[in-house]
This record gives sequence, C-alpha cells and structure tokens, in this order.
Amino acid sequence: MKTNCIKCDKQLGNWDVAYPEGASQVHPLGGTVFRSYGNYGSTVFDPLDASYLDICVCDSCLSTTTHVYAGVNESYKQEQAEARQDLEEFAYNTLEEAN
Repeated sequence: MKTNCIKCDKQLGNWDVAYPEGASQVHPLGGTVFRSYGNYGSTVFDPLDASYLDICVCDSCLSTTTHVYAGVNESYKQEQAEARQDLEEFAYNTLEEAN
C-alpha cells in the first residue's frame, strides 16, 4: 500500500508489513502519520462513531512547516517506560532460563 503527503502529494512507501497488527496499517516511510477521530467544531469530519482519518505528512514538509505544535503526553510517556521495562525484564528472564 502506498500513501501520499497531504501537503505536497509526494507518494510515500508504507511499511505496514513490518508491524504485527494483523491488518494493514499506515506506517509511511519518510513521513509521519496523524490520526484523528474527529473534532467538535469541524463541519467536515466529526463522526462520533469511532471511525478515524489517517493523514500523512512527508518528512520534508514536516521539517519546513511553521504550523507545528509539539508537546509531551506524560501518561503515554509513562506507559512507554513501563512497557520498555517489562520487555527488558522478559528478555533478562528468558536469557536466565536459557542458561
């Protein structure tokens, strides 16, 4: 599956086969994907039925735009740290059992 940058229309490869979700997903090579479930106030997309849009932006457009708002989701950051620690413990335990 290929995808395109929403800003410049550049075609991006999609690395969906490298991820084990079991279904095709959007993972653009040389870009970033943004997912939205809609937004109150939109007259174009706010379905309220759990459907979503995936929007891709190529790295070139992302690095040159002035309309980017960055932040840190602290709860997600903590979830990632815990998942990483669980994985490290699993790997350590697996190696110990093998020896």
